[in-house]
Amino acid sequence: MKTYRQTFEEDYRPVQEPKAGGSGFRTRYVYIGNWHLWDVSGERLSAVKRLMALSAALGAAIFLIGALIPSPLTWNRYVGLATGLGLAAVLLEIVGVIQFCAAKPRLSRQYFGDINAKLKLAPLAHAILLAFATAASAAAMVGGPVTLRDALVPVCFLASALAAAGIFTLYRSMPQKVVPNDAADQFPIRKADAEKQI
Repeated sequence: MKTYRQTFEEDYRPVQEPKAGGSGFRTRYVYIGNWHLWDVSGERLSAVKRLMALSAALGAAIFLIGALIPSPLTWNRYVGLATGLGLAAVLLEIVGVIQFCAAKPRLSRQYFGDINAKLKLAPLAHAILLAFATAASAAAMVGGPVTLRDALVPVCFLASALAAAGIFTLYRSMPQKVVPNDAADQFPIRKADAEKQI
């Protein structure tokens, strides 16, 4: 497995540029790696971004409502474990969705991989953990008196799990593409750098 430094050296090339005022040179790193992008139209990408942002916001809000309802169900150890882990997944999912919504059409390999990992893992973990919390809270209600507050707990967790499953499914449906970057031709490698790579 390549280190971050090795990946950086493969994808970026140092370019010497004169400093303002003509006093020496500065080094600027130019991205020469392949571009990664979602192979959909601009309209489709914008629509997906809006839908995912809405789903993430609603899913997180509904999750918090369910977790903060003053009910004995939220104190159940199985429900508490699932919602505790689910909170971490929700936060990671929100970060991934924000990155995705703010992303440019073409992305570097590292940034694209970071978004990809978050949006393929966090919503899935969120959906599974909240589905477990739904089942655990519903099982805890069996055989006892149930109030409206108690009934709302599994409903909120289930709705949040469905929102996360929607994000996961929507993102997985987006075709991805890798395109070459012509910057490598515009900034040829220097002889000294070529000797370092040998």
